[in-house]
Amino acid sequence: MSKNKGQHYLPAFYIYNFTNEVQKAESEGRERRETKVFHYDFAKDAINEKPIRKIAKESYLLSYKDDEGKYNHALDDRLKVVENSAARAFQELDSIYKHISKRKPRSVTLSDDMVNDVLDLLVWQIEEKPGSGLTFDISIMRPYYFVSLISYRIYRWRGL
Repeated sequence: MSKNKGQHYLPAFYIYNFTNEVQKAESEGRERRETKVFHYDFAKDAINEKPIRKIAKESYLLSYKDDEGKYNHALDDRLKVVENSAARAFQELDSIYKHISKRKPRSVTLSDDMVNDVLDLLVWQIEEKPGSGLTFDISIMRPYYFVSLISYRIYRWRGL
């Protein structure tokens, strides 16, 4: 895989969901990372609009120098795969949400791959939490909360 010098500490697909319809329309046909989003620049004390690819990122976020002084990008590369898979899973969940909202079916099917991709991202988020080490306080409940939240919303949409 390529060397990921810059890694978003907030996944780009999260940020995309904070864009408005005008910003999405202006970026039609381009990669999502090129979509502009408003952000607050602390240094300039101003609100600006920048492409997603230019905000919420750090150089060598999870990379480290090995014994030879070369950067090892294995974690950044793996996280990129996890985030891309999770982004597709959340797009699938969004389409399921729209389907449920309109048709109120008795049940929906969530593929194992989709659930695993979301859980994989959640595990990464728990593990990369600074100072968490091997102790997983209440944050370990996130996957269960996620599944419970989906179940609750499905029942709510059905009017149960």
